[in-house]
Amino acid sequence: MKHTPGPWQQHGSHIYGPDPERRLIAQFLNPGTFDDGQMQANMTLTIATFALLEAAFKALETLRDDGRNVHLQEAAYIALRDAVAKAMGVTK
Repeated sequence: MKHTPGPWQQHGSHIYGPDPERRLIAQFLNPGTFDDGQMQANMTLTIATFALLEAAFKALETLRDDGRNVHLQEAAYIALRDAVAKAMGVTK
């Protein structure tokens, strides 16, 4: 299975793949069941999916390496920390 490459971008209620193609990935509709904050949080989490997947791959590489490479450990930690922050909508 192959997903649309990232980073993904939000424009209004649409989520697109990267430029120049800007392929539509998702459109969020609000049928009145979500308040504005909850719908935005769902969009933020969807956009962060690509970063979370990349961070998970880095963590798997580090675990496979048995933690012997300190640089890989630090890179995996930073990638996971940043991906989780992005998923939670926390900005630096």
